[in-house]
Amino acid sequence: MTSFGLLGLLGINLGQPILLLIVLCGAAWIAGKYLFRADEAIEDRRRSAAQIAAELKQEGLSHVPELLIDYAVGDYSGMLARVKSWAEFIRDDDQRKAFFSKVLETQLRRSLEDPGRRQRVLEIVEEWRAADTARRERVKNGASAPANL
Repeated sequence: MTSFGLLGLLGINLGQPILLLIVLCGAAWIAGKYLFRADEAIEDRRRSAAQIAAELKQEGLSHVPELLIDYAVGDYSGMLARVKSWAEFIRDDDQRKAFFSKVLETQLRRSLEDPGRRQRVLEIVEEWRAADTARRERVKNGASAPANL
């Protein structure tokens, strides 16, 4: 082991402390790398939540994106408040029906923009029209209409 000048005269060996310092620095670097990698994974999940929130908002959904944004910024108490407000919202029949009607209309409009999807929507409408016509005929002839049409 090496010792230098006055330290060597005092019997202090610098080889071991320097080696220990190098080992500690390496261990700190590895631990930091591991911790920051975990932090990067959390940040990636939060970025994904924000992206999904933006996409859901475009689809006409409003409550779920707010919840995801609260998650993305780490506002967990806000998330719990949003869950509570969502539960209250779902219990109100008028609000729930208005919300889902809006979502359905948004999806229908988007489907009609795409020629392939537009054709499928028109097929579904024709199926319903035919079923409604058949139901009306049955009622007209004295049969009772099924409750689901």
